Amino acid sequence: MFLVIKRMLVIRYQTRQLRSNQYVLRLADVYLIYAEATIGAGSSTSDPLALQYYNAIRTRAGLSTKTSITYEEIYNERRVEFGMEGMNFFDVKRRFYREGHTIGSWFLINGELRNYKYQLIDNSADDIERNTMAAYELVAPTTPVVPTVEKMFLPIPATDVISNPLLAPTEEAVDYVLQNE
Repeated sequence: MFLVIKRMLVIRYQTRQLRSNQYVLRLADVYLIYAEATIGAGSSTSDPLALQYYNAIRTRAGLSTKTSITYEEIYNERRVEFGMEGMNFFDVKRRFYREGHTIGSWFLINGELRNYKYQLIDNSADDIERNTMAAYELVAPTTPVVPTVEKMFLPIPATDVISNPLLAPTEEAVDYVLQNE
């Protein structure tokens, strides 16, 4: 029996559990990455192959096909397709890099209710009352998480900097030049 947990392959065999650090990449992820790459810095595409991949996901889900797709539609499709898989953070980061400090990426980030929790209003409520939303209230965090531009950039892991000192943050950035072979 195979289970995917936090993008790590876990193999369960009777009472024994083995872990390997293999990433599981869903075909839908590959299709949506292709469609997103086809759009690039543009706003929409009607590229036949990108549409074929995008519509394959929508058809599997029982949705209608599209004749053109926008970046916003791909972003929303990723949120629905990969809901609860922990991938949206990376989509938001890609969108931040794409749009910079525009209102679109910050609205998505700051519009989230981070660290909020539902708390039972009355502890003496019976089991039937506890199974309704009316028995709970949404409680704001005492120390809210407020994302800033500085928090959008992840540091390079120390092990990578040790193995390649040119990755250190003190080093000057160098443009990569692709050379044809």
